[in-house]
Amino acid sequence: MTESAYTISTIISQTVVKAGESFEIEVYISGYREIKDNKLQIYYSTLDFIDPIDPGYIIVNGLKEGNLFKFGNNYTQKKNLDVIGQQIGFASPMFATKDKYEGMEGRTPKGVIPMIMTEVMVESTPPILIHFNTHNKVKSGDYKIHIIFTYSSDGINYKIAENECSLHVTDWAERNASLYTIIQLVLAFVAFFSGSTIVRYIWEILFQKGS
Repeated sequence: MTESAYTISTIISQTVVKAGESFEIEVYISGYREIKDNKLQIYYSTLDFIDPIDPGYIIVNGLKEGNLFKFGNNYTQKKNLDVIGQQIGFASPMFATKDKYEGMEGRTPKGVIPMIMTEVMVESTPPILIHFNTHNKVKSGDYKIHIIFTYSSDGINYKIAENECSLHVTDWAERNASLYTIIQLVLAFVAFFSGSTIVRYIWEILFQKGS
């Protein structure tokens, strides 16, 4: 039997944010063959990055209704993120082919691997959408979101697919680059012509030691 093989692709809504802002990551799991066991794990490079009161949530496209598994904006599952991340598992219909749910068995041309539901957006909902709320006091700098997908086609042998998203939190100077430059030039001009100790002190505080 051919083993299953999957990989993770991500789309991040924005890679630069201010402290306290939100951002989202769309997750697509691409591959083939049925999966018996699986889990998707999300965690952060540092625990003070995410808002501890309201970290965010995960939306998974697909929901069982009666004996049917349906996809789309009205058929989603939601789970809140934890301050350290989250772990979720997917029902087997998530990895079934798109043709099956469109009622068009055999529509995919011969020799082409059919598209599965974890590879496609249905209506305006991606397979997995992760909404993050950053801490309003998070320090400026670079942060990473780690996403790991562990899966097995037989429940015995397991494989791992990984993906990493980078995000930059800006500081005051980055958000106000033009104003920062003007202040720097004005202080330099005043300090040069006045020799003011106070001005030189302000200069050191703002531009040599960092804001």
